[in-house]
Amino acid sequence: MKEGVNNNIKQDIMSSKKDKEKSGYYRFPTPLYEMDVVVVFGNDNIMELTERFKFKTDKAKRDLLDNDGYLGMTSYAFNEKGDRIVLLSFHDRKDCTTKVLCHEAFHAMDYIASQYGLDYNPDNGNEHLAYLIGHIASNIAKALYDDVEDGVFVQFGEKKQ
Repeated sequence: MKEGVNNNIKQDIMSSKKDKEKSGYYRFPTPLYEMDVVVVFGNDNIMELTERFKFKTDKAKRDLLDNDGYLGMTSYAFNEKGDRIVLLSFHDRKDCTTKVLCHEAFHAMDYIASQYGLDYNPDNGNEHLAYLIGHIASNIAKALYDDVEDGVFVQFGEKKQ
């Protein structure tokens, strides 16, 4: 029963956050790798990001905006300094369930691993990848609950990052 009460509290928090979506995005550094992870919620914020960040192709930008019914999406872009970023977008906070969060964290880890030549070896435990995906998933969860302990919230209207 206590768990149900906690779930109701979480749902209330999520409902109030959904109704009052902040204008901006969350940015988290990735230890050991010079690539930030950006997390964004809400269609208006996603549209704003497509204007702020550069995408490799126009199709990549359109896919992010159109999303084709996906609950979450991982994209890759470049910030205004030309630094590569991993962009995780969710059209609605309520869609960022544990299942979707883990799914998108895997895609983000996979992209970073491919960019840095990190190998997957089924015989050695792959701790380097496990730590990376744990870091990414943790930061998505922090953004979901508006806790930017290890990163920053960049509000639109501030200097573009």
